Amino acid sequence: MARHRGSACQRLQHRLIADAACAYIETNKEQPFFIYLPFNAPHFPGARNKQPGQPNIWQAPDVAFKKYGYSPDTRDEKKRYRAVVTALDTAIGRVLTQLDQSGVADNTLVIWYSDNGAFMLKKRGLEVSSNKPLRDGGVTLWEGGIRVPCIIRYPGKIKPGTETDQPFISLDFLPTLVQRAGGKLPTDRQFDGEDIWPMLTGKAPVAERTFYFGYRKFSALRRGRYKLVRSNPRGSFMMFDLQTDLSETTDISEKLPMLKSKLVQAYNNWAHAWQKKE
Repeated sequence: MARHRGSACQRLQHRLIADAACAYIETNKEQPFFIYLPFNAPHFPGARNKQPGQPNIWQAPDVAFKKYGYSPDTRDEKKRYRAVVTALDTAIGRVLTQLDQSGVADNTLVIWYSDNGAFMLKKRGLEVSSNKPLRDGGVTLWEGGIRVPCIIRYPGKIKPGTETDQPFISLDFLPTLVQRAGGKLPTDRQFDGEDIWPMLTGKAPVAERTFYFGYRKFSALRRGRYKLVRSNPRGSFMMFDLQTDLSETTDISEKLPMLKSKLVQAYNNWAHAWQKKE
């Protein structure tokens, strides 16, 4: 029987991307550098990324399967997904090791995060992953779609094991990195993010912020412990208390009507302002 595990490039993409990053670090270790390292897995398999005749399945190098005693030819989706995540972990570990070996780890800020939660769609992650206790997943604005893991490492500046309950957003990384690099943001445009360095280092108290989201037909707003969300612009917003209901199961709109009205107005004002800009 013929073996169909995908092209070498697809199976080894984690290694190829890590190779490039490690080489760049070693070459530029004597000067400031910035690396944006967007691994494209464990995104769900896509037929458009496969050559004709290749199966549309999770791809990983043979060594990632062997760590679990799996055959690289297995068609078990959960086993293949574990191999993909293992390959990703190995690649990230290589980059961190390279920072150590190049002598720049203590002066390098590392940010790791996902662009969205796991996809809870048939043949797109539902079979292999979970966002529990968060509701739903990628391509939605439920917590399972927008609340993601984020790990930040900066030896000597951020205490290991530090955790924060203060929400922030990926848009905060730009002003934070510019500030840490000693630069200044342009003043002729608006930036949606904020400098979160004081929060990361524990030098600032938790501050209430309002986050606005719009994606496909979804709309959402988060302010403190409360969140509005709707799945269709013609529908009504639901409101949840994320402090007591992280899974977004109980709509509290009728319990706090005045607060909901205030938050809905805030969202509408934001949406109207953006429509005028467009």
